[in-house]
Amino acid sequence: MDFANGRAVIKQLFPNAQITSGYRGPNHPLSKKNPDSYHAKTHGAVDVAPIAGMTFDQYVSAIRGAGYRIVEARDEVRNPSKYATGPHWHVIVTGK
Repeated sequence: MDFANGRAVIKQLFPNAQITSGYRGPNHPLSKKNPDSYHAKTHGAVDVAPIAGMTFDQYVSAIRGAGYRIVEARDEVRNPSKYATGPHWHVIVTGK
């Protein structure tokens, strides 16, 4: 699978987004807790703080509308995973 640089995609589409996480690599403490995380293995995973004036569904739709595919999308504000470090929106983006 051809992963996009999630951080770059989000910055391009949402210049004011507050990115809270992207690629972490296998030696990062959170990657060691969850080695199967896309954050540990690809540059496609990216987490952002919720964007004011936008819903999670609008955020995901805007990424898809720009031509990117999303492998995974989780609203970790409403349903945080056990690895979540705070409320955020999580997506894994592949190339166009």
